[in-house]
Amino acid sequence: MLIVRARGRRRWQLPGGRLDPGEAPREGALREVAEETGLEVTLESLAGAYLRDDGSYALVYLARA
Repeated sequence: MLIVRARGRRRWQLPGGRLDPGEAPREGALREVAEETGLEVTLESLAGAYLRDDGSYALVYLARA
């Protein structure tokens, strides 16, 4: 499992963020992992989805570095 801790925060979390305009979810996942960890990953499958407190959906992917 890959988790990150944002600067200035105490809690660990999955890497992630918002999609850029016109960006597909898989593209956004690849970009966010690279931005937050420096790793290039291959997405293998969608592992799940959940509704966040702000009303948006989070997609969780199975990936390999």
